[in-house]
Amino acid sequence: QFKSLDPDVFNWREYLAINGLGFLPTQQAAQDHWLTQGIAQGLTASKTFSASQYLQLNPDVGSATDYQAAIDHYVATGRAQGRSTVAKPAAGMQHLLMFANKGVNASGQSVFGQLGTSTPPHISSLDNSVTEVAAGDYSSFAVKNDGSLWVWGSNQYGARGDGTSGDALTDPVQVP
Repeated sequence: QFKSLDPDVFNWREYLAINGLGFLPTQQAAQDHWLTQGIAQGLTASKTFSASQYLQLNPDVGSATDYQAAIDHYVATGRAQGRSTVAKPAAGMQHLLMFANKGVNASGQSVFGQLGTSTPPHISSLDNSVTEVAAGDYSSFAVKNDGSLWVWGSNQYGARGDGTSGDALTDPVQVP
């Protein structure tokens, strides 16, 4: 039950609102409904996770209707691997990163190598390994599922982390 009630997966107020279940009078009633009916029906119980979308994005997890397996996988390992069903943005100075299901796209100005254009490019060198992103003024950062930190964009103030400064990092490089 713990995995099914993880706060990323289940929020009782959101569950009621998303699924039109306002007739359930209490938090306990919503929780009971989720555990006995909602999961099996593939209902969405939070704004940050959808078992059916997770299965579509991650076909290696289970069959197209194995919603409990999707929840179990996400809570046990998927979240730590950077798998998700919701895109997470990060905005910097005149550039934007969009992180979704282990991949990163960038858009905006690319004067300092932020890798953005008017058509957001996909940063393939980071594929299937990103768990978090952040955008600074002219630099962008990603954490891979092995815990390593990667940077691209301006190195004017030493974002590269190796004691150097200056130059643009036009491809992601690992910070030592």
